[in-house]
Amino acid sequence: MLIITLLTALGMGMPGAFADDVAEIRRCDDMYAQRTNLAKAQDAVDCYRQLAAKAKKGGNAKLRREALDWQFMSLFWVITKFQNQPAERPAIDEGMAVSGAMVNEFPTLGFGYYWRGVFVSHDAMEKDRGSSTPTNLFKVLGQLETDFREAIKLEPSVHVYGPQRALGAMHTQMPPLVGGDKRLAERLLKAAYDKGKKFSQNHIFYAKILIARDKNEEAKKVLNNLLAMKDGELNPYEPHRIPAIETAEDRVEARKLLESRH
Repeated sequence: MLIITLLTALGMGMPGAFADDVAEIRRCDDMYAQRTNLAKAQDAVDCYRQLAAKAKKGGNAKLRREALDWQFMSLFWVITKFQNQPAERPAIDEGMAVSGAMVNEFPTLGFGYYWRGVFVSHDAMEKDRGSSTPTNLFKVLGQLETDFREAIKLEPSVHVYGPQRALGAMHTQMPPLVGGDKRLAERLLKAAYDKGKKFSQNHIFYAKILIARDKNEEAKKVLNNLLAMKDGELNPYEPHRIPAIETAEDRVEARKLLESRH
């Protein structure tokens, strides 16, 4: 799944242009807030895409970066929440194409590498669906490792320490035969957890590797801490982008993991 360092200075030049930029990004955000509806999620993708193109034409790099961040987030939502639906494949293809282009456009930033890794992994998983052996995923493990490590080097905080979370999750699930390293996974996921406690996914993934390494008491502590946090404490974004949907899902998963440890 795969959070983002936001650039809050949206406008450049005249105050009026700044206000227009804020209004436009908020219009896209309103669509994203309704993302449980597939049509609204796709509208958000389109809105952020158009805004990113407009910002590029106008030379507004900060606005372009923010619009791209949330275009990726919207595509990721479509891919993860609408699997096996016609919208999934086009979202994967767009995500791979745009993130690959961002590696070239912003070579000193990590977000292009991170999101390319995310979308390439989902491309492989979609192609492997229904197969007993994840052949396509095995083929891209080396590329994923390279992209996530490059993102960690350049911009570790993207998607609230997403590169550490993604690489850690990958090593949690990979068998040792193909390079899986659970000790490395724990180090990566602990780093994401320590630095990104406002994001509920960091709690969940760290708890999972602790469970995988038979550190059940530590895992229980992490999960109970998540459940004790208020929703307002679990928001790494601006107030209008509270990830309430994802937080609620993670609270349910935390309870299930705790029940499985009894």
